[in-house]
Amino acid sequence: MPSNDFSDQDNPYSELVTELKQRENLRPSPISRAFVAFTSILAIIFIALGFYHLQQHSQKLAKDEYNLAQMQQSPIPIPPQNEWKIFDADIYSFRPIIIVGKYLAQKPVCVVTNLDNSKGSNSGKGCWVIAPFELESGGIILVNRGFIEQSDRFLINSTSSPSGTFTLKGIARTSQQGGVFTKGPDIKNRVDYVLSIERLTIFIELNNKNIAPIYMDLAADQETSFQGGETEIKTINRHFKYAMVSFLISLIIILLSFYWLLRKSIQRRKSGLKK
Repeated sequence: MPSNDFSDQDNPYSELVTELKQRENLRPSPISRAFVAFTSILAIIFIALGFYHLQQHSQKLAKDEYNLAQMQQSPIPIPPQNEWKIFDADIYSFRPIIIVGKYLAQKPVCVVTNLDNSKGSNSGKGCWVIAPFELESGGIILVNRGFIEQSDRFLINSTSSPSGTFTLKGIARTSQQGGVFTKGPDIKNRVDYVLSIERLTIFIELNNKNIAPIYMDLAADQETSFQGGETEIKTINRHFKYAMVSFLISLIIILLSFYWLLRKSIQRRKSGLKK
């Protein structure tokens, strides 16, 4: 009686079945496909982040050039206080200005800073000496009288504000904003950690006064007690480094994923040949 069993050799489709199995073994597994999708998205994110930092780098360079051009213009007076409610402080940012009036008889405030690129003899840790100045035209503007080193901070309390009427020249600056980790004001010791007009008015008890929406960095030749003329034009710009790091990370991700896929492909080929 003839047998119904056929061996693989007797099966005319055995070679085709074997070839299909080998092809199936060579296909990437679902895990491999998921891994490729994940690493591709990750690489795209870091590439996009790199281009974002390049854009921020260019914008900061353009801003520094604009600030430098502003500082080279001729000094102008600030508008009268009845225009301060619609005052655009950014237009006056880094613009030389002239003010006329007198210092108020109040103790100055120390705003902690770290002066790296000093134009004068003093640098390092210290503070800006901030004093209120009453304008002849009305209103109050805060004046940054200059830098003082940390070891000489006791001079702030022992040095009284100059008396009399003065015509002062300096650079107009906009109010700064503290970050998440900026310390709160130390009202008792008259120390703050950001040059914010809103915070400084509380220190010098000018809540009911009309405060200018800008403050002044006093010029170097306008001050004898402290180190004036230390306006910093260039902003901190590390975006180019951040961009290079982002591009490098994306390249590493691509190379590692390629290496991983290559190893998996070799393993599948060896497994298919054994079968």
